[in-house]
Parts: sequence; C-alpha cells; structure tokens
Amino acid sequence: MLSNEKGWSLPLVLIIVLVMMMVSTALWQYAMVDLKHVTIDEKRMQAHYLARSGADLVLAYLDEDPDEQQDRLEELKGKTSTQQVYNNQSVSFTVEIIDDGRALKSTGFVDDVTETLYVVIDPNRRYWSRSYENY
Repeated sequence: MLSNEKGWSLPLVLIIVLVMMMVSTALWQYAMVDLKHVTIDEKRMQAHYLARSGADLVLAYLDEDPDEQQDRLEELKGKTSTQQVYNNQSVSFTVEIIDDGRALKSTGFVDDVTETLYVVIDPNRRYWSRSYENY
C-alpha cells in the first residue's frame, strides 16, 4: 500500500508555505513604506502650519501700529523661536523680512522636515495680502 504513493504532499506544502511567506513579506514591506510616508506627511503638515502661524504672528504684530511698521520690521529681522512639544519633537520657525519689507518668508521646522511659505505685504500699508504660496 505505501509503495504506490509518490510523496507530493510535502513538497506541495513547502511551496505553499514559501509563497505565503513571500506574500506576507511583500505586504509587510508595503505597510512599512506607507507608514513612513504617512509620518513624513504628518510632519510636513505640522511644519506648514507652524510656518503659517509664525507669519500670522508677525503680521498681527505689524498690524497693531501701522505707523511704526518700518521700525517693527527692522526689530523682527533674524528672530527665531524654538520649543519642545509633548512628543519630544524639535519644532521651530523663522520669519525673514525679504524684498525690502514687501514680503515675509516663514519657515517651519519639525524634526528633519521643513516647509517654507511666503506672505506678500500690500504696499499701501493698510491692507495685507495673506495669500500663502509654496515656492
């Protein structure tokens, strides 16, 4: 009775296990790459809103007294702020006065991700254009 069996079950099981391991490894790698992209996108979004908040802070400060706009622009050149947040990420932003006071360049930093926004200041000093454009 045993002499007629060819023994195909063991190689078949080994092939099935090998294929399942390869598929599992491919799915795991896909999940890890996706997780990495989600993490980078989250940091990029945080850096974007940090840069936007920095620009809004500067614009609000300049809006307080339009007569002292030039003095305040000079006062703010080169200022930075750095803080630690709850999950120990290093976050900071810088706001730079560019184009002879006609624009602000605000950059947000979250760990190793940066995002830069530009804010154009309207030349008549009464109105501010807060259109954010990524360059």
